[in-house]
Amino acid sequence: AFDFFTKPVKLDELLIALQRTQKYQRLKRENEFYKQKISQLDSFIKVDSQTNFIGKSKEIYKVLDVIKRVSPTKSTVVIYGETGTGKELAAQLIHQNSPRANEVFLAVNCSSMPENLIESELFGHERGAFTDAKRTRLGYFELAHKGTLFLDEIGDLPLSAQAKLLRTLEKKVIRRVGGEREIPVDVRIVAATNKDLEVEVAEGRFRQDLYFRLNIITIHLPPLRKRGDEILLLADYFLHKLAKDTQRKVTSISPEAKKLLRKYSFPGNIRELRNLIERAILLCQGDELTPEDFPSLSESEPSPLIAGKGGLPSLDLNLLERMALEEALSIAKGNQSKAAELLGIGRDALRYRIKKHSLIMQ
Repeated sequence: AFDFFTKPVKLDELLIALQRTQKYQRLKRENEFYKQKISQLDSFIKVDSQTNFIGKSKEIYKVLDVIKRVSPTKSTVVIYGETGTGKELAAQLIHQNSPRANEVFLAVNCSSMPENLIESELFGHERGAFTDAKRTRLGYFELAHKGTLFLDEIGDLPLSAQAKLLRTLEKKVIRRVGGEREIPVDVRIVAATNKDLEVEVAEGRFRQDLYFRLNIITIHLPPLRKRGDEILLLADYFLHKLAKDTQRKVTSISPEAKKLLRKYSFPGNIRELRNLIERAILLCQGDELTPEDFPSLSESEPSPLIAGKGGLPSLDLNLLERMALEEALSIAKGNQSKAAELLGIGRDALRYRIKKHSLIMQ
């Protein structure tokens, strides 16, 4: 700064000072501009040290935009996506960006609960409600009070439990198994499924009233095979993370291995990619992953067997169903009535499945 009242100032010094000020303001504006662009185009959005959502495609930014808009609300959200696409991660993002962020986030897999214990698991039970009920037990709804309850694979919930869930969502109260009093609960529901609930409703496996109650906001996570070069972005992310976790000095993926990864269709999606990278890191003899480190990959069509619980193979029923549909439609030369007959299902059910798998209707 110049003191014009205490000492004379040369014109050239004043011009230099003015130029510096203008340059500073211009650099400041440019810095803000590029910070904004970097924020928009960052490879992944980090919510906290534990949760990353990786991707920079148009589809992923659409997903993130919906998450940003629905997170502050109390609305129920249903996340659709194939197995391994990151549905629980999306649910965590919704919770962490909501007013409930400091409360509990509880994840429940509806398909893993024994059918005879589902109501007890969700709503709790009173002492003496059944033979083994030696004490009162709180259910997931009470445990998630004031927080978020993530109901994964909600399409596998039995019809009997669906009715009680609907009442809880509408009345915001639960009644424990064997109990008489109603207990108020304040829980936000985020559900997820790899099934098309509209198809499940049409075929009588999911209550229509519950479907409409849940299906307020929907988020569709794209399968990995439709995310293009993000396969390599994710592969690099898992490489650096898992190499550090396993204390292996593997730093890169060779161009040939990247081509192999890029061609593979990943029926198990991101979960399968993570497992492949971890296995390759453990097999690798050098500091770079090569095609030899991915012995299970081939350029042929992948098997509908994917990694299941405990590392055992598990059938990807969605892939098998799609393959059966394509085969029947091919044999029937596009005749849907004949294809439905070959599959042993009704024409309406066939139409729903064609829509579910986005197959081209002839």
